Amino acid sequence: EGLRSQINRMENMQTFISRINDFIDQKKLFSDNATIIVGLSGGPDSIFLLHLLSNLRASKNITIIAAHLNHEWRPEAE
Repeated sequence: EGLRSQINRMENMQTFISRINDFIDQKKLFSDNATIIVGLSGGPDSIFLLHLLSNLRASKNITIIAAHLNHEWRPEAE
């Protein structure tokens, strides 16, 4: 993979994060300086949510708390 495609992916991710940030502001999902507790199961959805919020942490001055959540949907979950 070339440098140009890596740069494109990074730019696409920044655009995506910016769009989500705009949605959060429009819907007033949380305010700046909020403390957000993320239920973290380890699955791709909760990992992405944690990653997304960590990208917004500085601009929104939010505190993020990751709380492990075992919803026991998978047999191998203990």
